[in-house]
Amino acid sequence: LLIDRARQLRNTLGEPHEKACVIMYATTEDALAARDSGVRTTPILTDADACFQLGDGGWDEWIGSLTSKRRQSARKEERIFREADYSIVHQPLAECYVNLGRLAQATQSRYGYAQNADFYVRLLKAHVDNMGEAARVAVCAKPGEDPVGFCLYCLWGDTLFARWAGFDYERSNGAAEYFN
Repeated sequence: LLIDRARQLRNTLGEPHEKACVIMYATTEDALAARDSGVRTTPILTDADACFQLGDGGWDEWIGSLTSKRRQSARKEERIFREADYSIVHQPLAECYVNLGRLAQATQSRYGYAQNADFYVRLLKAHVDNMGEAARVAVCAKPGEDPVGFCLYCLWGDTLFARWAGFDYERSNGAAEYFN
């Protein structure tokens, strides 16, 4: 289905020399499936993503696999986060993207990509339009307060793809919001 949709999009573009199709976030298995489906273009790695295997034992097993020093640090960051009275709520991006533009703006501005918050609201809306219910978000907030952070993600098979994070750095209080 992905290959068919990519070909449809490619065919709506300009002249043949301008026809290109980019499929981002494809795994090795995806690239091999595309090749088996008749795609003859050479896959090109555009960026490497960080990843780790959580395993069947979940978070606790992963924490247990860390060195003693790193495990202590991770547990401390979890404790500080809890003590700050934060919670993380997972929900469809469609339900809250309008409220996340200023957080996206703050993070993007920090790394040199200054746009107004409405620009980022439109980008988040594009994720909703193109991913539908697959676009999920983990929202970090204190009870009754506006979000201080978010992480946009999608679940595909047994993999969680974290796509984008945004934080209100003026309101975050050093409670390991990013880690949590």
